[in-house]
Amino acid sequence: MDLLTLLQESGYAVSEEIRQCGALTEYAVESRYPGVFEEVLQADYAEAVELAERVVRWAESVIQNSGSRDR
Repeated sequence: MDLLTLLQESGYAVSEEIRQCGALTEYAVESRYPGVFEEVLQADYAEAVELAERVVRWAESVIQNSGSRDR
């Protein structure tokens, strides 16, 4: 079970957009094992960075609001 599923089962709202963060795993693997995968296109890179930034903002809001238990 992944972290997002655990959060959702605990009552936190996890949008489909945030669930898309699984796509970032490919970049994590590629950066760890360079040369094994195809080169990342600039447009794909920009999209991945934008997604990562949205996920970080969402996670920060979950952490900030967790004290008030407003979900």
